[in-house]
Amino acid sequence: MSELSIPHLLAWSEYETGYARFIDDSWWQQIPQGAQLNQLLQSPHSVKSLSQHVTRLFKVQSLGEPTQISPELVYLAYECKINWMSVAQILGFMVISVPYGNEIDGKEKQKFLERLGGEDGEYAQCIYQFAAHEKLKIFYKALTFRKLRLLNQQPLESILQEASLSAWALLSLALPKGLSQRIHLSLPADWVSEIQNSRKRFAQSEEAVKGIRELSPWIIQQINTLHNKIH
Repeated sequence: MSELSIPHLLAWSEYETGYARFIDDSWWQQIPQGAQLNQLLQSPHSVKSLSQHVTRLFKVQSLGEPTQISPELVYLAYECKINWMSVAQILGFMVISVPYGNEIDGKEKQKFLERLGGEDGEYAQCIYQFAAHEKLKIFYKALTFRKLRLLNQQPLESILQEASLSAWALLSLALPKGLSQRIHLSLPADWVSEIQNSRKRFAQSEEAVKGIRELSPWIIQQINTLHNKIH
Protein backbone atom coordinates (compact mmCIF):
# COMPACT_ATOMS: atom_id res chain seq x y z
CA MET A 1 0.00 0.00 0.00
CA SER A 2 1.19 3.48 -0.82
CA GLU A 3 1.16 6.35 1.63
CA LEU A 4 -2.35 7.43 2.58
CA SER A 5 -3.63 10.41 0.62
CA ILE A 6 -5.60 13.35 2.00
CA PRO A 7 -8.93 12.03 0.60
CA HIS A 8 -8.40 8.71 2.39
CA LEU A 9 -7.51 10.42 5.67
CA LEU A 10 -10.52 12.73 5.36
CA ALA A 11 -12.80 9.75 4.74
CA TRP A 12 -11.50 8.10 7.90
CA SER A 13 -12.08 11.31 9.83
CA GLU A 14 -15.64 11.49 8.51
CA TYR A 15 -16.26 7.92 9.65
CA GLU A 16 -15.02 8.86 13.10
CA THR A 17 -16.76 12.17 13.76
CA GLY A 18 -19.13 12.95 10.88
CA TYR A 19 -20.62 9.69 9.65
CA ALA A 20 -24.20 10.87 10.36
CA ARG A 21 -24.14 12.52 6.93
CA PHE A 22 -24.19 9.13 5.16
CA ILE A 23 -26.50 7.13 7.44
CA ASP A 24 -29.23 5.42 5.42
CA ASP A 25 -32.76 6.86 5.72
CA SER A 26 -34.06 3.54 7.03
CA TRP A 27 -32.07 4.07 10.24
CA TRP A 28 -33.34 7.60 10.78
CA GLN A 29 -36.84 6.11 10.66
CA GLN A 30 -35.95 4.00 13.72
CA ILE A 31 -34.59 6.95 15.72
CA PRO A 32 -36.98 9.06 17.84
CA GLN A 33 -37.62 12.28 15.90
CA GLY A 34 -35.30 10.89 13.25
CA ALA A 35 -36.92 12.77 10.36
CA GLN A 36 -36.33 16.11 12.08
CA LEU A 37 -32.78 15.17 13.04
CA ASN A 38 -32.04 14.07 9.50
CA GLN A 39 -33.05 17.51 8.24
CA LEU A 40 -30.47 19.07 10.53
CA LEU A 41 -27.75 17.42 8.46
CA GLN A 42 -28.21 20.23 5.96
CA SER A 43 -26.27 22.35 8.42
CA PRO A 44 -22.56 21.40 8.52
CA HIS A 45 -22.41 22.55 12.14
CA SER A 46 -24.89 19.83 13.19
CA VAL A 47 -23.10 16.85 11.65
CA LYS A 48 -20.65 16.22 14.50
CA SER A 49 -23.28 16.48 17.25
CA LEU A 50 -25.68 14.24 15.33
CA SER A 51 -22.91 11.69 14.81
CA GLN A 52 -22.27 11.72 18.56
CA HIS A 53 -25.99 11.24 19.19
CA VAL A 54 -26.11 8.22 16.87
CA THR A 55 -22.94 6.86 18.46
CA ARG A 56 -24.58 6.85 21.87
CA LEU A 57 -27.90 5.54 20.55
CA PHE A 58 -26.46 2.56 18.67
CA LYS A 59 -23.44 2.09 20.97
CA VAL A 60 -20.99 2.57 18.11
CA GLN A 61 -17.37 2.00 19.07
CA SER A 62 -14.52 4.42 18.39
CA LEU A 63 -12.35 4.06 15.29
CA GLY A 64 -9.09 5.53 16.52
CA GLU A 65 -6.48 7.48 14.60
CA PRO A 66 -5.75 6.33 11.02
CA THR A 67 -2.04 6.23 11.84
CA GLN A 68 -2.83 3.44 14.34
CA ILE A 69 -4.80 1.41 11.79
CA SER A 70 -3.45 -0.58 8.85
CA PRO A 71 -3.49 1.39 5.58
CA GLU A 72 -5.55 -1.42 4.02
CA LEU A 73 -8.42 -0.75 6.42
CA VAL A 74 -8.30 2.99 5.78
CA TYR A 75 -8.45 2.33 2.04
CA LEU A 76 -11.35 -0.09 2.55
CA ALA A 77 -13.26 2.51 4.57
CA TYR A 78 -12.72 4.99 1.74
CA GLU A 79 -13.96 2.56 -0.92
CA CYS A 80 -17.02 1.66 1.17
CA LYS A 81 -17.83 5.33 1.62
CA ILE A 82 -17.73 5.87 -2.15
CA ASN A 83 -19.75 2.79 -3.13
CA TRP A 84 -20.23 -0.07 -0.68
CA MET A 85 -22.24 -2.14 -3.16
CA SER A 86 -19.36 -2.29 -5.62
CA VAL A 87 -17.07 -3.47 -2.81
CA ALA A 88 -19.57 -6.17 -1.84
CA GLN A 89 -19.92 -7.16 -5.47
CA ILE A 90 -16.19 -7.78 -5.74
CA LEU A 91 -16.52 -10.08 -2.73
CA GLY A 92 -19.39 -11.83 -4.49
CA PHE A 93 -17.20 -12.44 -7.53
CA MET A 94 -14.55 -13.90 -5.24
CA VAL A 95 -17.09 -16.42 -3.99
CA ILE A 96 -18.55 -17.47 -7.33
CA SER A 97 -15.11 -17.70 -8.92
CA VAL A 98 -14.58 -20.91 -6.93
CA PRO A 99 -17.44 -22.95 -8.42
CA TYR A 100 -16.42 -21.52 -11.80
CA GLY A 101 -12.85 -22.72 -11.30
CA ASN A 102 -14.03 -26.12 -10.05
CA GLU A 103 -16.43 -26.71 -12.95
CA ILE A 104 -15.12 -29.14 -15.59
CA ASP A 105 -18.02 -28.71 -18.03
CA GLY A 106 -16.91 -26.07 -20.52
CA LYS A 107 -20.48 -25.40 -21.66
CA GLU A 108 -21.57 -24.54 -18.13
CA LYS A 109 -18.62 -22.16 -17.76
CA GLN A 110 -19.34 -20.51 -21.11
CA LYS A 111 -23.02 -20.12 -20.20
CA PHE A 112 -22.14 -18.42 -16.94
CA LEU A 113 -19.69 -16.01 -18.59
CA GLU A 114 -22.32 -15.07 -21.17
CA ARG A 115 -24.71 -14.22 -18.35
CA LEU A 116 -22.03 -11.93 -16.92
CA GLY A 117 -21.73 -10.04 -20.20
CA GLY A 118 -19.34 -12.21 -22.21
CA GLU A 119 -15.94 -13.76 -21.69
CA ASP A 120 -14.13 -10.53 -22.58
CA GLY A 121 -16.18 -8.37 -20.20
CA GLU A 122 -14.91 -6.75 -17.02
CA TYR A 123 -16.89 -9.07 -14.76
CA ALA A 124 -15.49 -12.12 -16.52
CA GLN A 125 -11.97 -10.79 -16.01
CA CYS A 126 -12.64 -10.69 -12.26
CA ILE A 127 -13.80 -14.30 -12.36
CA TYR A 128 -10.66 -15.35 -14.26
CA GLN A 129 -8.39 -13.58 -11.79
CA PHE A 130 -10.00 -14.92 -8.63
CA ALA A 131 -10.45 -18.47 -9.94
CA ALA A 132 -6.67 -18.87 -9.89
CA HIS A 133 -6.40 -18.35 -6.13
CA GLU A 134 -6.58 -21.49 -4.03
CA LYS A 135 -6.92 -19.47 -0.82
CA LEU A 136 -10.44 -18.37 -1.81
CA LYS A 137 -11.66 -21.93 -1.35
CA ILE A 138 -11.63 -21.23 2.39
CA PHE A 139 -13.95 -18.31 1.76
CA TYR A 140 -16.20 -20.42 -0.45
CA LYS A 141 -16.30 -23.34 1.99
CA ALA A 142 -17.46 -21.13 4.87
CA LEU A 143 -20.35 -19.83 2.76
CA THR A 144 -21.30 -23.34 1.57
CA PHE A 145 -22.13 -21.93 -1.86
CA ARG A 146 -23.50 -23.95 -4.79
CA LYS A 147 -21.98 -25.55 -7.87
CA LEU A 148 -21.87 -23.59 -11.11
CA ARG A 149 -24.52 -25.66 -12.89
CA LEU A 150 -26.97 -24.85 -10.10
CA LEU A 151 -26.04 -21.16 -10.24
CA ASN A 152 -26.81 -21.18 -13.95
CA GLN A 153 -30.38 -22.14 -13.09
CA GLN A 154 -30.96 -19.11 -10.85
CA PRO A 155 -31.52 -15.41 -11.66
CA LEU A 156 -28.12 -13.74 -11.94
CA GLU A 157 -29.12 -10.72 -9.85
CA SER A 158 -30.20 -12.87 -6.89
CA ILE A 159 -27.00 -14.95 -7.12
CA LEU A 160 -24.78 -11.88 -6.99
CA GLN A 161 -26.73 -10.29 -4.15
CA GLU A 162 -26.70 -13.45 -2.04
CA ALA A 163 -22.99 -14.03 -2.65
CA SER A 164 -22.14 -10.38 -2.01
CA LEU A 165 -24.09 -9.99 1.24
CA SER A 166 -22.91 -13.33 2.61
CA ALA A 167 -19.29 -12.65 1.71
CA TRP A 168 -19.44 -9.19 3.27
CA ALA A 169 -20.98 -10.66 6.43
CA LEU A 170 -18.05 -13.03 6.74
CA LEU A 171 -15.41 -10.39 5.99
CA SER A 172 -16.97 -7.97 8.48
CA LEU A 173 -16.11 -10.40 11.29
CA ALA A 174 -12.45 -9.56 10.65
CA LEU A 175 -12.97 -5.77 10.67
CA PRO A 176 -12.75 -3.46 13.70
CA LYS A 177 -16.23 -3.31 15.21
CA GLY A 178 -16.36 0.47 15.06
CA LEU A 179 -15.73 0.39 11.30
CA SER A 180 -18.25 -2.34 10.51
CA GLN A 181 -20.88 -0.56 12.64
CA ARG A 182 -20.44 2.68 10.72
CA ILE A 183 -20.51 0.96 7.35
CA HIS A 184 -23.66 -0.96 8.30
CA LEU A 185 -25.43 2.25 9.32
CA SER A 186 -24.87 3.50 5.77
CA LEU A 187 -26.78 0.50 4.36
CA PRO A 188 -30.53 -0.19 4.26
CA ALA A 189 -31.68 -1.70 7.57
CA ASP A 190 -33.18 -4.79 5.90
CA TRP A 191 -29.84 -5.59 4.26
CA VAL A 192 -28.09 -5.23 7.60
CA SER A 193 -30.62 -7.59 9.20
CA GLU A 194 -29.67 -10.22 6.62
CA ILE A 195 -25.97 -9.50 7.12
CA GLN A 196 -26.28 -9.79 10.92
CA ASN A 197 -28.06 -13.13 10.65
CA SER A 198 -25.21 -14.43 8.49
CA ARG A 199 -22.62 -12.98 10.88
CA LYS A 200 -24.16 -14.87 13.79
CA ARG A 201 -24.07 -18.10 11.82
CA PHE A 202 -20.46 -17.65 10.70
CA ALA A 203 -19.34 -16.60 14.19
CA GLN A 204 -20.32 -20.03 15.49
CA SER A 205 -17.69 -21.66 13.26
CA GLU A 206 -14.16 -21.36 14.63
CA GLU A 207 -12.81 -22.51 11.26
CA ALA A 208 -14.68 -19.77 9.41
CA VAL A 209 -13.60 -17.03 11.81
CA LYS A 210 -9.98 -18.15 11.80
CA GLY A 211 -9.97 -18.50 8.03
CA ILE A 212 -11.38 -15.05 7.32
CA ARG A 213 -9.02 -13.37 9.79
CA GLU A 214 -6.06 -14.96 8.05
CA LEU A 215 -7.41 -14.18 4.59
CA SER A 216 -8.81 -10.68 5.20
CA PRO A 217 -5.60 -8.68 4.52
CA TRP A 218 -5.30 -10.29 1.09
CA ILE A 219 -9.02 -9.87 0.36
CA ILE A 220 -8.96 -6.19 1.34
CA GLN A 221 -5.90 -5.65 -0.83
CA GLN A 222 -7.73 -7.21 -3.80
CA ILE A 223 -10.77 -5.00 -3.19
CA ASN A 224 -8.66 -1.86 -3.03
CA THR A 225 -6.84 -2.85 -6.24
CA LEU A 226 -9.88 -3.84 -8.28
CA HIS A 227 -12.53 -1.41 -7.09
CA ASN A 228 -11.75 1.32 -9.60
CA LYS A 229 -11.11 -1.12 -12.43
CA ILE A 230 -14.65 -2.45 -12.69
CA HIS A 231 -16.57 0.69 -11.65
